[in-house]
Amino acid sequence: TRSPCRGKYITYKAFLAGVPVRAVDARNTSRICSECGYTDKANRQSQSLFLCKSCKFSCLADYNAALNIRVRARAVVNQPMVAKPLYRSEPGFSYKPLDLSMG
Repeated sequence: TRSPCRGKYITYKAFLAGVPVRAVDARNTSRICSECGYTDKANRQSQSLFLCKSCKFSCLADYNAALNIRVRARAVVNQPMVAKPLYRSEPGFSYKPLDLSMG
């Protein structure tokens, strides 16, 4: 079972790192090819392997799902697909604190 505090912990840690948190629907992200968009239950070869039946793209299943979740999260806020500086020491890094108010 999942802890009811899990989301709060993730939000807290993201806040400390200056990373925004966005909730997205994760359904079928492990079945959708992150390269071509083809969706099929058979794309998931095993718990750890993803192999697209259409374009033959192959990678770790969790990595493929993470790429799909990233696309959905960016679509929520309509952000461009460009890399942003991740660390405070990189030029262009900006810190925006999250609103952690509960209601």
